[in-house]
Amino acid sequence: MNRLFGIRATALVGLLLLCGLYCSPVGAVQKYGVVTESGRWIIEPKYQCLNYLGDGLYFATEFEHGSTRFPRVGGAQLLDSSGKPFPIPLPQACQLHDSLTGRQNPVQKRSELMLVISNGTKEGICDIDGRSIVPPIYDKMLTYSEGCFTAEDSERRATVFIDGNGKVLASISKRDFEFSGRSFHEGVILGESTVAHYDGQPGCVTRLCRFFRPDGSHLQLPPLYCADCFSDGYAVVGFPDSAFKPKYFGFINKNGELLGGKKFASCQSFVSGKAVVGLATKSDGVVRYGVIDTSGNFVVKPIYIETSSLASSASVHMMPLSTQSPYRKTNRISPDMWLAVFESKKFEPDDWKMNLDRPGEFEKLLEQERLIGMSRTRLFALLGEPDSAGPGWLEYSMVGSALCADSLQVYFFRCTDDKISGWKLRSVMSDRAQELTKSQDFYTDDMVIRNGHYERRDEQKAL
Repeated sequence: MNRLFGIRATALVGLLLLCGLYCSPVGAVQKYGVVTESGRWIIEPKYQCLNYLGDGLYFATEFEHGSTRFPRVGGAQLLDSSGKPFPIPLPQACQLHDSLTGRQNPVQKRSELMLVISNGTKEGICDIDGRSIVPPIYDKMLTYSEGCFTAEDSERRATVFIDGNGKVLASISKRDFEFSGRSFHEGVILGESTVAHYDGQPGCVTRLCRFFRPDGSHLQLPPLYCADCFSDGYAVVGFPDSAFKPKYFGFINKNGELLGGKKFASCQSFVSGKAVVGLATKSDGVVRYGVIDTSGNFVVKPIYIETSSLASSASVHMMPLSTQSPYRKTNRISPDMWLAVFESKKFEPDDWKMNLDRPGEFEKLLEQERLIGMSRTRLFALLGEPDSAGPGWLEYSMVGSALCADSLQVYFFRCTDDKISGWKLRSVMSDRAQELTKSQDFYTDDMVIRNGHYERRDEQKAL
């Protein structure tokens, strides 16, 4: 993780888009695939998750029908470069669950992949040939780097360090330190004490930080209450005031020596030998940013007010996104291929029936169809059989199941002479018979949604 200490997260411009997929706002069904520069789909956009692992292999999860606002993740599988399933001989009674390698940085050879397997309750690791490396005895396999796994063991209430052959190296009690999904960097992993120091200010909570080796021992350093992982031989640390709140920041090596003896108002971890730092000037107190090397010398003078001005100096590049097509490019796999997310602009009956995003699909349905006067047969063809029905009414749950406890509202349709004469959103807890008599609450004209509000379709066209 590369964090910028002492600067608000919103001030960071030029974040790297790594090998995770673009996440569009709630309200759009996201389907992931692989597309060429010319717009031809190599892997059809039908997956809930799709990551390029390297060496021509992808990790994919399918949509599964669910009864909640967010669909459950379906079966996980590996795909080859053409989108065909790539089978591996998994250990008995196990299923593919995840991959700890390749997601952020694609591997050069598929033999480097470390695949998470699950027997339904516990997780372990196997390689691309299905050879078991870590048996499925842990609650969660967390990370893998530098030949060392981290795993969660609820029975011991500990984080376990495991080598590349499956041998347990150390067990750190979660009562003492937590690792928050971190991995080993330059031979050590950063842990945070479970004991918090609170100075009475909202949000001002600090924890003792410690760097652990794979054998469970730790670096002998002065007490640290704010730190980041080692990079290029140095770790960003905070120097607290009397209330344990970081006041200044700097870089230390594994001997605890401060780089150049310098402290800064803010620091970012080193990347390829360079790091962004901020200095507060004595005259006006304004923090100005520059870039230093691992000798502590400035290669870009601290003259910039905003970190966005340093984007070119840090060699950060944003992935271009397509705005003229129903898909967005996210990560370039090769000169001609991209991971991409597809968002249909049309009402998709299958997406509605699978409960991928019913509010979003209903909004598109209003744009595409005229509900008032529509026959029940046509409505059934679009939405499927209703969750509940009675004389003169039909209803579909907003989240796919009328019995679901978190389904607070349903789409309630009134029928006259076998045609839709009105509709409304109805609370699950209200009485259907009483709701049916509240005619003034029904939409009896064709509506569309504009800026979060319902408007009559004809009035919108007139505008």
